Amino acid sequence: KVGPKRVKEFEALTRIGADFQSRLEKLRLPSEATIHKLVNGQPGLDLLYIEDFNTIGLGGPLTHNAKDAHFRKIALSLGVGDKLVAGATSGGSYGFGKAVYSGSSDCKTVFFYSSFEPTEETGGTHARLMGCAYFKGHHHDGKDFTGRAWWGVPDNGVVKPFVDQEAHELAEKLGFQRRDNAKGASILVVGCGKLDMTEIRKAFELYWWPSIVDQTFDIELIDDGTPIDPPQPKQNSSVRPFVKAYELFL
Repeated sequence: KVGPKRVKEFEALTRIGADFQSRLEKLRLPSEATIHKLVNGQPGLDLLYIEDFNTIGLGGPLTHNAKDAHFRKIALSLGVGDKLVAGATSGGSYGFGKAVYSGSSDCKTVFFYSSFEPTEETGGTHARLMGCAYFKGHHHDGKDFTGRAWWGVPDNGVVKPFVDQEAHELAEKLGFQRRDNAKGASILVVGCGKLDMTEIRKAFELYWWPSIVDQTFDIELIDDGTPIDPPQPKQNSSVRPFVKAYELFL
């Protein structure tokens, strides 16, 4: 939860409150609490940061879908069915994962920040940052809108992510841990008051217990700057029988 000074700084940078307030009725948000807090500089804004490290990050091209177009797929595309690549062990489609994040935001707004290996397809850039909001299409001020909103760099009718140094500097102002050369992806869910660390811990225990038990996936939970107990699948009564069976099988 963020105090009033930080709320005002966050709003001045993103303008989420000011830009969304005039069309609140048409956006049909599950709650208007976050928008009101941003507009009025009220404390208690909920910001959820999800960060991974020692991964490849969200590189690849932005202009077309390809197997390595990771940023485009998570932030810009919907329902791309080529997630499974040679040697991978998980299937599914890119593009729907964003719905999990935006659906956890009462203002449907998510920020994606990543550092990755620069290549020809990334234009030699090594970092990207972009804000995305996903609403239903609507009519406003005499115009039709798709319902997709972007926080980035306008370029001939499209919006592109901030890159490299500008991405790092803006990410810091948004509250992300600055990456520079720390490859991986960071996600900010704005207005997630219905989530708490207890529920997040349980979700890790339920959906990621094999990797946690195998010690191939380390999770650190931090609540308002204070580290709290990590997920413990063996202590979760709903998961414990599966862990026991798994260990016996091994």
